[in-house]
Amino acid sequence: MQTTPPQPPNPKVITSQFTPGGSGNERITLVFDSGNLPPALTLGNVTLKNSVTGATLDPTKMSLSLDDAAATAIITFPALPEAHLADGRYRLTMPGTLFSFDFFRLNGDATQEATVSFADLVAVGQNYGKTGRQLSWSDGDFNGDNTIGFADLVALGQNYGRTLPAALPAPIPLASAAPAIIAPAPDPV
Repeated sequence: MQTTPPQPPNPKVITSQFTPGGSGNERITLVFDSGNLPPALTLGNVTLKNSVTGATLDPTKMSLSLDDAAATAIITFPALPEAHLADGRYRLTMPGTLFSFDFFRLNGDATQEATVSFADLVAVGQNYGKTGRQLSWSDGDFNGDNTIGFADLVALGQNYGRTLPAALPAPIPLASAAPAIIAPAPDPV
């Protein structure tokens, strides 16, 4: 009798991070625990849904790069306008697993608080005119051009005072329906 050797468990995501940006710098990074990536990890088994509108992002708009040695998967958005997600709240899932990752993107939100406020203006103001590859979203480089300038100030200004709406609530399972009993209306006297 031949037995099938036990299959190793699928690796689990131990770190998930969303890095907002422009110019193709925007990405989702997933690091897995077992030192190797799940077998057959493709964009076909990843779902990215806007948690406010309920719309699912077409996987052909995303790109997946895998680093087996680092057990890391990176998702980018090269086929979207300006190579980044639209402002909104998102949930990334891998059907068939318990994994889900919630994040948001709001252009001009340097502090990553889901609102564009004076604190974001301070970040841009403190770094205005700076250039260099070390600059990031939190410094106010919203378009990813390694310079904090007028374009970044405009991005902030266009969303100043805006707060992202809350995500849609999770669907509530329906209770088993008992037959409804409708009493007849009383006769008018």
